[in-house]
Amino acid sequence: VPTCGGVFTKPPAALAAVWQQIPDDVDVLLTHGPPRGHLDLAVPRGFGMGRKHAGCEHLLHAVTQRVRPAFHVFGHIHEGYGTETDGATTFINAASCTVRGQCTQPPIVFDVPARHPTREPVEAGGGPEAPR
Repeated sequence: VPTCGGVFTKPPAALAAVWQQIPDDVDVLLTHGPPRGHLDLAVPRGFGMGRKHAGCEHLLHAVTQRVRPAFHVFGHIHEGYGTETDGATTFINAASCTVRGQCTQPPIVFDVPARHPTREPVEAGGGPEAPR
C-alpha cells in the first residue's frame, strides 16, 4: 500500500512530481487529501495509539512554499473536518462523512474574492493597446 495518503494516492516520490505541476497563480486548490499538519490528524487503527498526521509532506511544501493559494480544499481525512489558516492560505477539510461513514458534516461554503485585473481593460477601437 502506498504511503502519504494510502490507496487513494501515489508513492511520495511520484506525488512530489505531481505537486510540481500545480501552477503558481492558483487561487483555489482542490486535492483529494490534505497537506501534512493541516486538518490531517487521523484516528489510529490500533488500540491505545495516538492520532497521527496523515497528510502529505510534499503537498505541504508545494502549498506553503511555492503556490500559496488563498484556499486549499480537500477531504479524505474525515476526522479532520473543518477550517484553519496559516495567515496566507485558508485550509478547508470538507469531508462530509465522519470516520464511521455517516454523512453528518454540513457543507462548508466560502466566498472567493474577485481578482483585480493586472492591466487596464482596452476599450474597443481605441487606445494604443487596441489590436489592429
